[in-house]
Amino acid sequence: MHASLARRGQTNYPRTQIFVPLRLTWAGLPSRCSGQRACTSWVSSWPDTQGLARQVASTTIQVIEIQRMLSEKRLTKDELINKLNLTQHFEGGYFRETFRSGHKERVETVRGTRSAMTAIYYMLTADSPIDVFHTKQSDGIQFHHNGEPIIYHLIHPDGRYERVVLGQDVSDGQQLQLAVKGGTWKAAELASGEFGLVSEVVAPGWELEDMVLASRAELQKLFPQHEKLLERLARE
Repeated sequence: MHASLARRGQTNYPRTQIFVPLRLTWAGLPSRCSGQRACTSWVSSWPDTQGLARQVASTTIQVIEIQRMLSEKRLTKDELINKLNLTQHFEGGYFRETFRSGHKERVETVRGTRSAMTAIYYMLTADSPIDVFHTKQSDGIQFHHNGEPIIYHLIHPDGRYERVVLGQDVSDGQQLQLAVKGGTWKAAELASGEFGLVSEVVAPGWELEDMVLASRAELQKLFPQHEKLLERLARE
């Protein structure tokens, strides 16, 4: 459509970008107007030949306004724990299992049959900011949802250390998701703020007997090069 308009000489229309889900931005909007009323008034002054662009920008303004109102209603840690029905986790933090596949055949592993996949909410908080070092047999993927960034500390089977920050500020090097292979030792911490909320999907599905929660002394014997890190983030 843009190319067609350009061929007819109608090139003075604003560019639009559409993001899914429900994320619309218009390149000229932030610098040309502020506030829903001012923007709507300015948009309504466009020539009728730009009706499509005017309609898109009007929708954009409404979506931005809704997003602004929602962002101002940020839930507290306790409100989120209550609304998501989270309970304390034995590793630290709060959690709730949200999915365990039952519609597919169970997966055969060397440890027995397992669900194909499980998923949980997991939250670290100012009063419970550490998820101590542990490992499990299955692969897992963490997704950051809300709150402050969470720092993940990974020790791979060969002793290699990796630090990953899971959070929303991608421009600052934070990641929205993190995949951790089974057999990798993992700890997490909330460095600042009231809470950080993630989800974790595990496949084959999580079972308690697939998890290893080693002591600080055991891990320091396995990975003496990480003694100081384990002193702080491994259980006694």
